[in-house]
Amino acid sequence: MDIAFGSGNTKLDRLPQSPSANSPLSTISLFNGNSNDTALVQSFISQFNDLSTTNQFSTNIKTTTNADIVIRFVSPAGMDAIPKESYTREIKSGSVSYARIGQRIIYINDDLKGDLRSHMVLRGILYGLGFPGETLKYPDSVFYYESNQNTRLDLVDQKAVQIMYSTGLSPGMTVANVKNIIYLKTN
Repeated sequence: MDIAFGSGNTKLDRLPQSPSANSPLSTISLFNGNSNDTALVQSFISQFNDLSTTNQFSTNIKTTTNADIVIRFVSPAGMDAIPKESYTREIKSGSVSYARIGQRIIYINDDLKGDLRSHMVLRGILYGLGFPGETLKYPDSVFYYESNQNTRLDLVDQKAVQIMYSTGLSPGMTVANVKNIIYLKTN
């Protein structure tokens, strides 16, 4: 609940459910990424497809702006040039912007390396999938609120994806709606 409704989010903001098996697959586009970025995104797609009972991603990563989630690697100067209205969340350290995340578009600082870069890619994709919040309880989670460089979905993260992309949940649901579906006691 913390990660689905965090950051002041009052309604569930996940990708719409694919209406049938004949529906087109969801897509991810990657601009200016390197081979490690591509491998990370392909690994995430495989894991997501195993966890989700409602949506599936194509294993073919696109390089166009016509995708459900677009990841763009940009220079630090390019990050500074992104207009404020193009993103809703910024992850940074001091004055250095690591990621700026908008509605299904993720801008990643191309100077990032290693686990920090991978973490920003994963966090950005998950934000685009409807997980804007953070957790205070699970330090191994990609969603942990303190600075972290977790590059894999831990068991709690996997469970969150499974619940969010199960049948019964849909975009626009309120906290009370979701609690009723997943049988949490509401007070």
